[in-house]
Amino acid sequence: MEKNSMNFDIIDFSQISPQKFEDLALAYINIIFTEKGTEILPTRYTKDGGKDIIITHISKITNFRAWVECKNHKRNLGLSEIGKNIVLVISKRINKLIYISASSITETAQAEILNVGEKNNFEVLFLDGDNYKRELTKYPILLNDYFTLRNQHIFVQESDVKVTSFISEFEKGVDIVPDSASFFYLERGNTFYLNFIIKNHTEYNMENVCIKAIDDYEDLFVVEPSKDISTISMMSDYGIHFFCVYRGINKKQKMPDYEITYLQNGETKHKIIHNISISLENIVRIPLTGKKVNEFVGIQWSEIIDLIKRHYCQILLIHGKSGTGKTRLVEEIISISKQNNFSAKFFDCKNKNNATILKNVLSFILEIPFDSNSLQYSKEDIKKIIENEYGKQEYTDYLYELFTNNKLNEDAIFYITRLLIYFVENPRFENPHILFIDNIQECEEYIISIFTELIDKMQYFSSAFAIVFSANTEVAISSFTEINVFIDYLISVGNNIPSYCHLFEVENFDATDAYLFLNNLLGNIDDEDPIIEQFIQKSGTRPFEMLMLYEYLAENKILIKGKQLCIPSIDKYKEFLECVPPKINRLLSDRIKILEKNLSQNIWEECTKIIKCIVFFYNKLPSIFVDVILQTMTAKTILLDGLIIKYEKYSNNLEFYHDTLYRYFQKNPKYNDIDSLGLVILKWIDENPEYELESREKIIFYCYLKTGQLSKATEIGLNLMYSYFQAFDFKSAYEISSKLYELNSVKHNSLGYFRLCYIYAMSSWETVDAYKTLEIYNEIHELLDDIIEEIPIAELCMYYREYINANSHAGLFLNNKEILDEFQNIPNIPIEYQFVIHNRYTVFYMRTNNFYLAKEHGDKAYKIATKLNNNFLISTACSDIAFNYLYNKRDYENSKMYFKKAINYYSNCEDKTYFRILEIHNQKALVYLFEKEYKKAIKELNKSISKSKQKNNMYMEAKALNYKGIVQTHSLNYKEALATWKTAIRINEKLGNVSSLICIYLNISSLFLLQENYANAYDAANKAISYLNDNSNPVKWNSNFNPLFHNYLLCCKQLNLVQEVHTLLSQLPQYKDFYDNLFRVFNVNDFFINESMNYFGINGYSFL
Repeated sequence: MEKNSMNFDIIDFSQISPQKFEDLALAYINIIFTEKGTEILPTRYTKDGGKDIIITHISKITNFRAWVECKNHKRNLGLSEIGKNIVLVISKRINKLIYISASSITETAQAEILNVGEKNNFEVLFLDGDNYKRELTKYPILLNDYFTLRNQHIFVQESDVKVTSFISEFEKGVDIVPDSASFFYLERGNTFYLNFIIKNHTEYNMENVCIKAIDDYEDLFVVEPSKDISTISMMSDYGIHFFCVYRGINKKQKMPDYEITYLQNGETKHKIIHNISISLENIVRIPLTGKKVNEFVGIQWSEIIDLIKRHYCQILLIHGKSGTGKTRLVEEIISISKQNNFSAKFFDCKNKNNATILKNVLSFILEIPFDSNSLQYSKEDIKKIIENEYGKQEYTDYLYELFTNNKLNEDAIFYITRLLIYFVENPRFENPHILFIDNIQECEEYIISIFTELIDKMQYFSSAFAIVFSANTEVAISSFTEINVFIDYLISVGNNIPSYCHLFEVENFDATDAYLFLNNLLGNIDDEDPIIEQFIQKSGTRPFEMLMLYEYLAENKILIKGKQLCIPSIDKYKEFLECVPPKINRLLSDRIKILEKNLSQNIWEECTKIIKCIVFFYNKLPSIFVDVILQTMTAKTILLDGLIIKYEKYSNNLEFYHDTLYRYFQKNPKYNDIDSLGLVILKWIDENPEYELESREKIIFYCYLKTGQLSKATEIGLNLMYSYFQAFDFKSAYEISSKLYELNSVKHNSLGYFRLCYIYAMSSWETVDAYKTLEIYNEIHELLDDIIEEIPIAELCMYYREYINANSHAGLFLNNKEILDEFQNIPNIPIEYQFVIHNRYTVFYMRTNNFYLAKEHGDKAYKIATKLNNNFLISTACSDIAFNYLYNKRDYENSKMYFKKAINYYSNCEDKTYFRILEIHNQKALVYLFEKEYKKAIKELNKSISKSKQKNNMYMEAKALNYKGIVQTHSLNYKEALATWKTAIRINEKLGNVSSLICIYLNISSLFLLQENYANAYDAANKAISYLNDNSNPVKWNSNFNPLFHNYLLCCKQLNLVQEVHTLLSQLPQYKDFYDNLFRVFNVNDFFINESMNYFGINGYSFL
């Protein structure tokens, strides 16, 4: 890096006011932009800068516009301070962006802005700190006008091209290396970036620019940029970075010197750039091990790379259990992708706000620069980009609200999905792009649904784009998350279209691979050495667990780390292995105890601080914060060497070496109490606003909470909870709202408490269960009398709508009459909620077998929807009218007519929900069932089931499966029907949907009765009744379950189980009179109801 030898302290920007600083910049710009026809205009002064000067030059052959931003700060500036107008520059198609700054602009920020400028065809010039002072020395008149120089002589600095170089381990970031350092120490692996910033602060263009290595090192692979530099304009900067891979076995490597040659003012010039050497002494890196994974990388991934280059979109799912090497494989294929000059973006969904995931994906695909803490821009800015390239302005509002407020709703998801699909099909980028989504199992349902729809469409696009998903199936299965449905969907696509969607399961090592892995770890030893066999017998063949055992043995001094294996005592080795805990969590616990025992109290306390902070920062602890809390770096080095922590691969954060360690410490209360560190964390966050901190507000909330600052915790928590809820991040909304719900400090504000409870209820519905939700809604209901006047009408209507839905979801729809009566008596209800009221009344009366009142309200809902000219609502109203005819009249003709109307109106509306299409497929199936077109009905239900899986809507999937079982029974496919219902049972058990379980077991009993299998029919009916009689179950007997009693009685008669009938009637005494007639004929030989008791009956047996 070239150093500046001149002292510029005599040019002191603190002498002048911010306004005068901008005046100086304007005077300077007027001197250097002197071409005839150039107009230079200052904008209105604002304290924080912005586009402070606009330069325009219009002629017959050019239309040049430049913006100048002035920044008068004392501290160095990062991307968050200078990046706020980048989107505006892109949308306005500005030709040049000039930064004039009193302080230095970080190399990180410069590199990122230069990268964006190169991609979007605008030039950039940084005049910052000493660079600006150097420029000003060329113009003594300016210095005399604006500074008090006290007759000091200023040496005029000659213009020259300056080049700086630096190494970083990730694209967006610079690792600070002291000027005196001999080596750059790699911490994350064997890949890194060699960066150059070329500053042409002269009056001549640089032509035929060429940068090349002088030396060639066999073990160092450097990827040349895909685009030539060609020309660097006068008074412009240019950034270029090379992706590098070190493939050698030595721990140190000299970096090549580079020569830059160029033509300037008719003269060929050159510069030699000397680069710092690299060291790998701080990392433990084992070659990618395993025959299967190496074959995948060497053959299949190479084929995928080739397909992407030929503009075939590709999908890859990497899945497997914890600790099997998924992340290691992803790192390898990212490296290969970058070696092929692909743009590769890695997003880890762990502990991420889902809106942030979506924003990152959008910024990558749309090539809009994005920093989670900054990059503010107006709605008009983003509208320009969308309008210029997509032509649809209405998408702007939703994109703007997402990027600025994390705000999402069903409309936003609908439009943003369309936007993503368009820009993947019509890319803004030239080179191939690959999106890597790690830990997809952590995503919310709506993110999964967006990816699902994108995957459905991508197979038809001609675009050099791919998505690689990585999923921890062990975590997904253990938590019963809906990600399993998405994984099943990808596997299904992969099986059907293997040239488009590729699947790779990472498994434990086989014996050969385990031996090879251990050999790489321990050093060159004989594969037949019993030491290896004994090690593997104890560790198993999962890579992470093998590493942890290796560290455990080293910490206990059973083996000594080094290039070659050193075991001081073989007997002690064998004896110790016998006592090693068999479970990984126990082994981790023992490892921590050994560390604590071996370290001094001070060092162990510092280790504990680091662990606590990584847990508290959600496994993403800024490495620079560690310097604040530690007296020495010894503790950090010990944890790094012991593979307890590591540097995050693609950012400047510390994280646990593996998710298993994170989960271990996260569950241990000892490491969840930050003590006095809370105040230190708050102070550091306040002093470092520019640092990109993923969970900033959440961390601040918990700091206030754990340090007893409850009023501040409440204030920030309410805003945070609302923000998460708007972003559909229900897990985080539930987490924060549940904490606030426990605080008394919220309850004094009735309206605030109402809103807290509402969001707590809504998010618990999404994350816990319907009954917990109902408890909270009931509590809200008790508050209403005192605060109803304070609640905005829209919020009040939403509450009543969701309260009704919660009762229905919990099987307590009989409660809804009283709630609806209250709802409709509220004054000034908006017309769209009047539709909701009549729609819910329709459903209530339909389910309580009151055909005429259901029809009355259904007709009113239909009229309101027609008045609103809303085809979606008309379709919804028609569906409910159709079900009323079906359930209460068995009027198949009217039912079919209204179902067809619903389908027709739906086909002429824009559906912004994710569930209505599922209902339409089901209703099409019912129409085909009425017409005995069973194959067509099954086809529609299969579509509903498939789309339910794609949308991760298990409730609708189970409903469609139940219908499918009924259709299969009607078509005499009894075996298939039983299998279908068993699948539906498994889903409903996960959902806790008792009403549906009762229906399905009733249907299975009817299926067995059709086959005269009375024993199995009795078991199924008895199972349904056991659900009904469960005291913890809020679903109570109603007349819709009458067929169940009929089936049960018939089974008891055939099996001569008289006492069971008496027992049932004693449990349900209020229904004894209703069934007296059936009971009286119980002993009659021909006891049978020839006509089924509902609309799906066959041969007298009913199906629900």
